[in-house]
Amino acid sequence: WACLASVHMQAEIERSVQPEFARLGQVVKARIGINSGTALVGNIGSADRISYTALGDTVNVAARLEGCNKLFGSSIMISSATREFISDRNFLVRFLGKIKVIGREAPLPIYEVHGVLSDVLESGGTALPTSFFYND
Repeated sequence: WACLASVHMQAEIERSVQPEFARLGQVVKARIGINSGTALVGNIGSADRISYTALGDTVNVAARLEGCNKLFGSSIMISSATREFISDRNFLVRFLGKIKVIGREAPLPIYEVHGVLSDVLESGGTALPTSFFYND
């Protein structure tokens, strides 16, 4: 669901938010990092101070992916764990390379989610940029 929500969010930004900002000479960008795995999620703290948060390696990697989008010029970046999870679904995914994540020994393969395949087919291919290719 996270990948589908991200694709729809990016499309909505492009469709309705960006035109408003374009009139002001500004560009709106939303960068998203998605990783799959276990995490500790919930209210954490004491009676004096409580916060709803998510903790764990899965969350830390997702945060790193979000930041790496700027370096790769992408907007939705996923880990190999998420790539495996969505491999049988209807997404256009492009291999970007491997990154070194602090605290991990091996480099992490990263991918860009560009869109939903059925949307591209319905558009006659116009929803797919000429720079898009799959290279794994």
